Amino acid sequence: MSEQGESQARFTQPSTPASFSPPSSASTEVSPKKRKLTSDVWNDFKKIKTDGQDYAVCNICNLKLKATSENGTKTLYEHLGRCKKQRSMDARQQHFQANQRRNDGQVEYRTLVFDQEASCHELASMIILHDYPLSIVNHIGFQRFLSSLQPMFKMVSQKTIKSNILKIYDSE
Repeated sequence: MSEQGESQARFTQPSTPASFSPPSSASTEVSPKKRKLTSDVWNDFKKIKTDGQDYAVCNICNLKLKATSENGTKTLYEHLGRCKKQRSMDARQQHFQANQRRNDGQVEYRTLVFDQEASCHELASMIILHDYPLSIVNHIGFQRFLSSLQPMFKMVSQKTIKSNILKIYDSE
C-alpha cells in the first residue's frame, strides 16, 4: 500500500456494528435543569407553571405575571414599586420579635412593621405626658438613643412635633 493509502486507512471511520442501535429520542430527552432564582425580587414572588407557561405570583397581592426567562425580572421589580399592599408592608421595615410561650416553652415569632407616623405620634404623646421641652428632638443624646432603638426613624423638627402635639390636643 502506498503512503497516501495508509494515511487514508488510518483516518476512516470504523463501521457501525449491526447490533448497535442509537437510543430512542424519548429516552435521551433530558429535562432542562431548573435554574436557581438568584434575583432578590424572587423573595416577593413565587414561581408557578400553568399550562406549560411560567408565571410569577406576587406574595403580597397574589397578582400573576408572566415569568419567562426572556422577560427577565424588570416587570417584577416594576410591580413591586406599584403594588399597593407593598407600600404598607415594605420588607426592609419588618422586624421579628420573639415571644416565649409560658405553657410549653416554645418560642413564637411575629413580624413587626415600622411605622414612621405612629412613632411620631408616640413621640408627641411622650412629650405631652412627661412635659418634656420641644427642643428634646434636637438633643444629640436623644437622637442617638432613638437611632440605636430604630435606625429607620427619621427625627422630626420642633415645628413638626409642635404641630403633632396640637393635633393630639384638638382630637381630645
